[in-house]
Amino acid sequence: MTEQTSRQTATRRIVVAGGGPAAHRFADAMHTRGLEGWDVTVLTEEAHLPYDRVALSKALTDSSVDLTLGSASMWDHASLSLKTGERVVKINAEAKTVETAAGSIFEYDDLVVATGSDAMRLPIPGAEHVHVYRTLEDVWAINKAIAELTEKLGRTINAVTIGGGLLGLESAAGTEQLGATPVVINGAPW
Repeated sequence: MTEQTSRQTATRRIVVAGGGPAAHRFADAMHTRGLEGWDVTVLTEEAHLPYDRVALSKALTDSSVDLTLGSASMWDHASLSLKTGERVVKINAEAKTVETAAGSIFEYDDLVVATGSDAMRLPIPGAEHVHVYRTLEDVWAINKAIAELTEKLGRTINAVTIGGGLLGLESAAGTEQLGATPVVINGAPW
């Protein structure tokens, strides 16, 4: 066996840091093209299969809705694995390893960073009572908070949404469907 032949038959390890739509699209493309010669590991901090974040407003009002992207059976392939609860916190490019908050270390030949965005948290007093709108857990917490506050106060509550873009308006509409009075604060002049 020559050096060139052994390189062609060696399995290449790809680690994907992130478990959102971009990570899913990459894993799905690899799965569709065939994984012979590849070993793909997707690391996500969430406990769920990758899901459609744009459709979070559906989960805000219906916690049973399934937003899973693609077919869950894709993850049954021997060369494709999804590791939930594994938030990447350190990349060592020299050693070609990633480390997760759980202390796991994964070696790679190729690394895909698909961590997506993070929700901004306001540095204001009372911020511990503010919810962000980025994950399934976030929208489920908003749903729960509206129900609990409505019951505790015995009246319709105001639900303030900061941001009048598409997701902000969908969030406000969802809070209205949950029985709150929506208030939208938008920085744009329209």
